[in-house]
Amino acid sequence: TGISFDLFTKLNEIGEFQRQKNINHLGLISFSFNTLNHTRYDYFIIQSVLSELIENNFRGTTSAQGSLNLNGVSYRGNELLKVWFMLSNFGHCKNTVGDEKSLMIFASKRRGFFSKLTKKIDDSDLFNWAKKVVEKFDYVKFHHIISIYRIYKIFKRNIAKQNEFINIYKALLLPQDRISVVSDKLKLDQLKTMYNNIRTLSIIALDTTNSHIPINIDILSTILSFDFNLDKFQGRKLSQLFNPLINLLYEKLYLSQEAQT
Repeated sequence: TGISFDLFTKLNEIGEFQRQKNINHLGLISFSFNTLNHTRYDYFIIQSVLSELIENNFRGTTSAQGSLNLNGVSYRGNELLKVWFMLSNFGHCKNTVGDEKSLMIFASKRRGFFSKLTKKIDDSDLFNWAKKVVEKFDYVKFHHIISIYRIYKIFKRNIAKQNEFINIYKALLLPQDRISVVSDKLKLDQLKTMYNNIRTLSIIALDTTNSHIPINIDILSTILSFDFNLDKFQGRKLSQLFNPLINLLYEKLYLSQEAQT
């Protein structure tokens, strides 16, 4: 039970997870490499599993997920992370970045389309965030705008749930100084760091394992071997230690000549 179970149940009812099972994680790039057939659903599942591993192995330590109050409601950190994972995936289109980039171009040229996507957003900070995403052509974030649009659609008869999930999502998307619904900004920052680290580990694990790149990582050993927020040896964030692998994926996979052609 919990907020993540509520969202999981709703998304399952509307067939969202079945949709994600038919979406390749790397979208159009998957047509260039016949081994890249892992899905957006696989991506969500591995993220959730990693969150559970952290919850079970770091409880009582500085890397514990703990809990966070949003608008006076207390949520377990593990629950918030899973909701963020589900909502982040919720807005991805069939060909992921390829489709989303096209939609963003359309939104930047047709004000009516952007207005349709954002007309339900009554939070000024969230609306301004969405507007800046389009204005700056920050296409890697455009799927969040689609996800916000879909939240309003699936909960159109339940305003309370609309507001609850929008507030939870807003805590992830907006900068700290624009978030008024959270009292413990330090805990929120810790959870957002976990979110980004889990995302990084999931991408590396899935995209290296299923690609031609001869590199793989043992996720379980990686999690058990690190303080999940900071590498205390040099005070660096865990995600920074994997930058060379992410750069390799961009060079040999995402931006490879074969994939781009």
